[in-house]
Amino acid sequence: MKWYTKDGMNHLLSELAGIPSISGTKTETEYMQYLYNILNNLKYFRENPGNLKLHPVKNDPLKRTFLTALVKGKIPSKKTVILLSHGDVVDVKDYGPYIDLAFKPFELTESINPSSLPGNAKKDYEEGTWLFGRGTMDMKAGTVLQMGLIQQWIDTLDTREGNLLLLVVPDEESNSAGMISAAETLIDLAQKHDLEYLVGIDSEPQFPNYPGDDNNYIYVGSLGKIITLIYCVGKETHVGESLAGLNPNLLISEVTRLIEINIDLSDAAEGEITPPPTSLKMKDLKDLYSAQIPTSAAAYFNILTVSRSPKEIYKQIYELCVRAFENALERFTINKNRYIEMSGKEPSPIEWKPKVFSYKELYDMALRAHGSKFRGHMADFIENITRNSEMDERELNIQIIREVHKFCPDRDPMIIISFAPPYYPHLTIRKGKPKDDIVMEVARDVIRKAREDFGEDLTLQKFFKGLSDMSYFALHDAEEVISYLQPNIPSWGIRYSIPVGAIKKLDLPVLNIGPYGKDAHKFTERLHLPYWHNVAPQLLKFAVEEILRRN
Repeated sequence: MKWYTKDGMNHLLSELAGIPSISGTKTETEYMQYLYNILNNLKYFRENPGNLKLHPVKNDPLKRTFLTALVKGKIPSKKTVILLSHGDVVDVKDYGPYIDLAFKPFELTESINPSSLPGNAKKDYEEGTWLFGRGTMDMKAGTVLQMGLIQQWIDTLDTREGNLLLLVVPDEESNSAGMISAAETLIDLAQKHDLEYLVGIDSEPQFPNYPGDDNNYIYVGSLGKIITLIYCVGKETHVGESLAGLNPNLLISEVTRLIEINIDLSDAAEGEITPPPTSLKMKDLKDLYSAQIPTSAAAYFNILTVSRSPKEIYKQIYELCVRAFENALERFTINKNRYIEMSGKEPSPIEWKPKVFSYKELYDMALRAHGSKFRGHMADFIENITRNSEMDERELNIQIIREVHKFCPDRDPMIIISFAPPYYPHLTIRKGKPKDDIVMEVARDVIRKAREDFGEDLTLQKFFKGLSDMSYFALHDAEEVISYLQPNIPSWGIRYSIPVGAIKKLDLPVLNIGPYGKDAHKFTERLHLPYWHNVAPQLLKFAVEEILRRN
């Protein structure tokens, strides 16, 4: 079956969507094995077995793999285009009565009662040109596009000058463990097969930027993301003497108030602006009920970037944390004085000052105070805690900070600023770099072709609005990642790291050409079939051929 025909595309999508490859589960491995098996049925890969491989994801408790499939043109050339997609999807608990059909898109679409759909989805359903189901648009339809192009390349190999490398990874929806592992493998493959990479092309879906947005898009970059983890230490006291201590919930609440949807923390570049940050979690660390106030609390925030470096973000967050501490102490003092006036009783005198440290500063304080004893304790602690492979990565970082603070000689209230996985570098086209300039030229020509050949108007955007694994094709802030980010992610080198050296070597421009869909991560996720069948394959093929021709 030809995966680049309409029937072949439908069949392959049905097969891929039918594998419930939910991120963070062992079914991701089943998905990769299926891809390997069907590619291995092609004569090209049977004759070139070294060009198709499943690679283990490093240090992965689920033993997941990622796939590479290299197709070399018959006319010798180093020039290579990487085709990237991910095989994982989000959970389907939101499908309600349709949960048993969530991974059967054609059956689901036939079975849906339109009255159960919200307005815009109902309208699309009644058009009869949309396919519903988990993974249809995010992003197994994109993988089908790339598989079809791989097969076309093989079918016309005698005329081809240039190579395609298909890369399919797991875990994109969670921590990007697949792509992070793949970066070093890409460097190894380039050396082994004498390849020169020109671009990383993703086929993530294009989707509306706002309700009612009917534009189609092409992207030449991807947003970045930093999770800022704030840990607040209070001063313990009995709840009956609330003014004798400082509740860390007061501190973390004030931190959250200053960071949550703070538009000053939005980032802007190339005429585009990111949404302001939002809290992903906020809690105190009291394990059991007692009449003592909590001693510590934590929150972490999603911060999107298009230009700011880790250093710049740290400075902004530091200033807000100092202000939050000052505000909390001001509120504490005002209410203490009111209590004195009302009761005639004066609590014990307290002289706290705002103290805000980075995680690295906290760690260094503990190390200076306790030396090798501290190092040995932390090594044992980390070995024990990481035995629980199911612990969330953010929770692991909180627990490491909590343990380090036990050794801190300064026992006053404080705020500790750190970062948590995953980190996504932002990237977009850099003017003056030859490969980048060619990708920008080709992107504009894709827009022209879409209009002239298909009557489709595409809009160029510098950053893909959803986070994507494209982020790991280049690293614009490499030195600051090493100097600021790495020492302030507590779990760096334990269960999380990114291969800075490999990503710096790749240093590739990116391009996203994919299908058109709506409502990713919702039960109304759907794929626009006419665009996927007729337009997207031609635009992807055109872009690949032009990038190879012009380099």
